Amino acid sequence: MALTPARAVPWTRASRALDDRRQEVALLGASGLVATGFFFLLAMMSG
Repeated sequence: MALTPARAVPWTRASRALDDRRQEVALLGASGLVATGFFFLLAMMSG
C-alpha cells in the first residue's frame, strides 16, 4: 500500500490521506513483517 502512487487512487480524500501518511504506512507494514518473522522463529524454536 505504501508503494501505491497517490494518483492511482480514485478517491481524492483517500489519495490525500495516502500521500500524507506514506511513511507511517510503510513503517507499520515493515514492523508487521518483522513481528511475523519473530513469531515464526519463536514457534519453530518451541516446537
